[in-house]
Amino acid sequence: MQDASTILATRATDITRLAGELRNLLAKAGDNSFLVVNAGDPWVQFMALPQRRAFTFEAVGNEYLPKKLQLDAERSGALAALGFETPEQTGVNFSMERSIQGDDDFDTLAALAVLVLFEIYRCPIETPLTYELNLE
Repeated sequence: MQDASTILATRATDITRLAGELRNLLAKAGDNSFLVVNAGDPWVQFMALPQRRAFTFEAVGNEYLPKKLQLDAERSGALAALGFETPEQTGVNFSMERSIQGDDDFDTLAALAVLVLFEIYRCPIETPLTYELNLE
């Protein structure tokens, strides 16, 4: 398992791209706009809340993961410690709302998403990220 500083350094380009995608999403979003970032089976999703200048940030729950990738209690607890509500509280995915007060908040949220995928879900560090942006 990679430590957080190694992940952030190795995936700096992805953090920059994701922060840009989040800026674009919030600037152009309608009520049903979202961005999904996949690292193979694990994924995170951002739903824009433009009126509140915020996002709902979701991380995939075990219901949508193959058995071998499902999170154990320790990793589920790590997501909860980061501020995510658990699937038991929200339905099927881990979820949090994050407001954007300043431009640096996009970078912080992007870095958090990368850490979730590579540290919590333990995706191999070389796994490419794919982005699906839906603007409505």
